[in-house]
Amino acid sequence: MAYVILKEQGLDVVFNLKNSWVALIQAYLVEAKWFHSGYKPTMEEYMTNALISVACPMVIVNAYLSAANPISEKEFEYLESNPDILHYASRIARLQNDLETSSYKLKRGDILKSIQCLMNETGAFEEAAHQHIKDLMRQLWNKVNAYRAADTILSETSIELILNLVRMAHCVYLYGDGHAVQEGTKNFALPLCFEPIPL
Repeated sequence: MAYVILKEQGLDVVFNLKNSWVALIQAYLVEAKWFHSGYKPTMEEYMTNALISVACPMVIVNAYLSAANPISEKEFEYLESNPDILHYASRIARLQNDLETSSYKLKRGDILKSIQCLMNETGAFEEAAHQHIKDLMRQLWNKVNAYRAADTILSETSIELILNLVRMAHCVYLYGDGHAVQEGTKNFALPLCFEPIPL
């Protein structure tokens, strides 16, 4: 990918691609340390790391470099700076994932997710924690949607990339863990792709 971009656009993005992947792997290592030590992070600690471990920043960097032609160095640098829209989108993706997968992931052996962190911190019951997370996601969606009308350095294409990533998270995790347990996503996606729409 970096070679094609260098050849076609004259930009060397190897360092940028490598950094996006290194940040993701470092976030995974933090979670691995928490798991193996039995550490229970605060909600803020968890979310700071989870905004990277959800992989949105890495995906957006890679998607932008794949989609943009020509690549705007200014826009690319802005995306790499983790602007608010990407921050909000990453939070939504992480929270949607956690809402539907936290109990499953805890059973298989994983770190506490946002719901459990919130319950530990506030003493809230699981149902109240779920509702709080849903309310938080609604607020974050309002902020993300505001970017569609905002004056920003990002092109419409880049904003759509980010919005589509969040939409995908909602789709994949709406009825459970559509990533690790593909049955739900398969049942949802196959009819969309292969069955005719009745008129």
